[in-house]
Amino acid sequence: MRVGGPILGLSALELELLLDQSVAQVQDFHDTNPAWKNEHPVEERGNYFFNENFRTNCKAVKDKVPRHKYLETPQVFVERGEERYSASYNTEIDRRIAEKLARFKRPGEEAPPPSKIFSKQFAKERAWIVKQQLAIVEYLCQRQEVYLQSGSPLDLEPLIQDDIAWHIGYSTTSVSRLVRNLTIQLPDEKVIFAEELIPGVMLSDKKGTYALKLLQQDSTLYDQGNWKVSDEKLVPILRDRFNLYIARRTVTKYRNELETATRSN
Repeated sequence: MRVGGPILGLSALELELLLDQSVAQVQDFHDTNPAWKNEHPVEERGNYFFNENFRTNCKAVKDKVPRHKYLETPQVFVERGEERYSASYNTEIDRRIAEKLARFKRPGEEAPPPSKIFSKQFAKERAWIVKQQLAIVEYLCQRQEVYLQSGSPLDLEPLIQDDIAWHIGYSTTSVSRLVRNLTIQLPDEKVIFAEELIPGVMLSDKKGTYALKLLQQDSTLYDQGNWKVSDEKLVPILRDRFNLYIARRTVTKYRNELETATRSN
């Protein structure tokens, strides 16, 4: 279990937006408040990192970055060693965030300014987040090694966020925030969202239904609740894309199951 700080759940690109807009607020938080400035040593003053205005700013930057931008700038790089996968964080992102944090430090003061207290807290929280994200990515790659080798979604192992929470020792809520908009560059240089490696509970006898669900994401095959191709034409598509050999009548069965599940949800 962990009580999340205000930046937990924000992507690296969202953090850059947040830091760009927070400089003035951090500088003014104590400077314009004589009570804080005069009554407390600078090292003991309240930290803007936990101020309600900062939390509001954190919420304001959520979902401000288009999804495709994350795929252009992977946050984690994965390499395959002789025995296991290893993950490293994108140093370019680290460099950009460090440069933005440096603007919060005002040199020439005898004691650390309040803004420096903020930057230290921010950096400490950020370091914890990156550490957990790397641990999650390595765990996902180990669990989904067959899929990473084959590239077929049907080879994904059933996996839920509770499994990851147990592995890293924190709450499922923390895991959900840690993997939000987290992108990974795989050894073959393909960039995916970490969530793609967490398919949920996909039982082996439901693979056909799951494959059809994946095909629903293809607008040339499925749009606005309707299939654009017949069950007969889906047979070779399932074979070519997922190496799934099933008859037309079985496709009809799986499609009916998927439609029933969709209606019940």
